[in-house]
Amino acid sequence: MGAIPGHSEIACFDDADEPTPALSLVGREFGNYRLLQLLGEGGMGWIYLAHHLRIGRRVAIKMLRPELASDPVAVRRFFAEARAVNRIDHENIVEIHDFVHNEHGYTYLVLEFLVGRDLLTMMESDTGLPLARSVDIMSQVARALGAAHEAGVVHRDLKPENIFLIEEEDGRDFVKLLDFGIAKLMCTSASPRLTRAGTAVGTPNYIAPEQALGADVDQRADIYSFGLILYELATGRRPFASADVVETVAKQVTEVPIRPRELDGSRDIPPALDDLIMQCIAKRAADRPQHMEEVEARLRVIRAGLDGACEQPIALAPEPSLAQVSFGGLALPALPVLAPRRIALGAAALMAIGLGGLSLGRAVEAGQTVAHASAAPPAPEPTAPARAVPRRLHGPPLSAAPRRHHRRKTTTPAAVVPPAARPAPAARPAPAPPPGRYDIIPVY
Repeated sequence: MGAIPGHSEIACFDDADEPTPALSLVGREFGNYRLLQLLGEGGMGWIYLAHHLRIGRRVAIKMLRPELASDPVAVRRFFAEARAVNRIDHENIVEIHDFVHNEHGYTYLVLEFLVGRDLLTMMESDTGLPLARSVDIMSQVARALGAAHEAGVVHRDLKPENIFLIEEEDGRDFVKLLDFGIAKLMCTSASPRLTRAGTAVGTPNYIAPEQALGADVDQRADIYSFGLILYELATGRRPFASADVVETVAKQVTEVPIRPRELDGSRDIPPALDDLIMQCIAKRAADRPQHMEEVEARLRVIRAGLDGACEQPIALAPEPSLAQVSFGGLALPALPVLAPRRIALGAAALMAIGLGGLSLGRAVEAGQTVAHASAAPPAPEPTAPARAVPRRLHGPPLSAAPRRHHRRKTTTPAAVVPPAARPAPAARPAPAPPPGRYDIIPVY
């Protein structure tokens, strides 16, 4: 059954027209409701604009055809729609207020009355919806279907006629998903099977391959139909357009359509949207996205890209550098930004200098004299030592307090000259540090 049009698009019938069974009910009262106008007809029944006699509320009445009202299976299927919708309870799915099966043989649903138009009408009247608007609409459809699947309901008849658009005050579209008349309730063994095995139900232009073959379906059948609608919105054409119903169904089962980005005259479709569409309409259900939540998340990323928006990286507070550390009132100069490998080599060099200074202090304490830097011959360019870091440092490395000296076997530093080859001192040697104190060079 089709969409529920708004008051601006209510179907008008000429008085000269012969009264049909549907028109003959206009003006009649059913419980608290009076039928005001016929809005549309579907395969299972008719839709009317109705008026609540007591509170003055306008509603939509979905009436089951009288010849079907006597069929218990049809009545159960009609009731299953109300149960499925109420089971979902989502803002993007039409509300069903009541279900009535009276003693006169009339069976109907009372739904909220919607003012707007369905997606099919919009696609036919508007020359190409903006891509961003199309993605916004389908994102809401994805949320509604995700809620339905979470509640164990598969729509099985998703098509543009069942996607109703209400224009809000700010001009944005608000989606209402309609017509769960052939919905399948999953995960409930108590519900009767209303479709015979091997029977295909759905609309040929949007039916999933497994659904066309009469196999059992799950939420991935809705994802396939969703992908076909998204394909049509993005390209302006149906992927399996054919005037013959049998040929259309055969194409759904066997034919892979051209990618949207490869169509002549197609819009600049983002690669991410192109990939999502082709994955949704994959022939094998296992090759499609498995859940609507994934589809919705990918659409959000695509929508952000259409706006040119991108997530900014989180700014981390910079760690303090050596230029911000002061030792004994002496601030080190600002250092250039180095690559991690250079920083590691620099740290190793600082540690080597610290070890050399420590050995130098021990040599002075032992009575040796250090040659002045100006008198020392130019040393060859040093190479990186095989292991510049000692296996163990005793005591806290940044403390300048006196500590106990641990004797270790050390080698003579390269800067220390043996007594036999020692030249005349060029300057007065520096006084030895007091016993128990050593100059500490912090190592980072």
